[in-house]
Amino acid sequence: MRTFGTFLALGFFALTASCGGGSSGGFTSPTGRTASSGGSVCKNQSCAAEDKYYSCLTSTCGTQAQTCFGASYTSGTFSGACAELITCTMACPCDQTGNTCLGLCYAAITADCQTCVTTLSTCTAGAGCQQATCNNDAASTTGTNCVALQACCTKMTDATVKAACQTSITNAGGVDSTCALILQGIQSYCP
Repeated sequence: MRTFGTFLALGFFALTASCGGGSSGGFTSPTGRTASSGGSVCKNQSCAAEDKYYSCLTSTCGTQAQTCFGASYTSGTFSGACAELITCTMACPCDQTGNTCLGLCYAAITADCQTCVTTLSTCTAGAGCQQATCNNDAASTTGTNCVALQACCTKMTDATVKAACQTSITNAGGVDSTCALILQGIQSYCP
């Protein structure tokens, strides 16, 4: 069963995925996922302009990220409250089955990780880091997932969940694949 923590985790990872990928620096798993994105995106989906964005997030929220993923998470050594989560996401393939794999990882989030990711999400949302505009973003905004996500959020009755849903839409930046990932994680909250 999915928890509200899954939804928050997806919201956090939408922040890192909303421009299409992770930083070109840092650890990349054998499957191609970047540690700087929490394993949510593949290196081949990133753009060079994101380095400045991830550098800002790391300098602003690095302490919170290290609490969640471990002091050496950017070099591929995972510990902390979300070690199990990032180990799972980093193992997901970078193919058409990747989002399903990520959904399974997020569904297994622990209470300690949920608390940690909530703190990290609050930091990243308020960090003031300028998200990069990537050349591949315009091409990835077509599709129906963001419309479906907006419809789901609009119908929600719980004010806290609805606000988190709206924040996730904003963080997704209209990128359809990001909206699909969030929608997959919150489907059980859609009336």
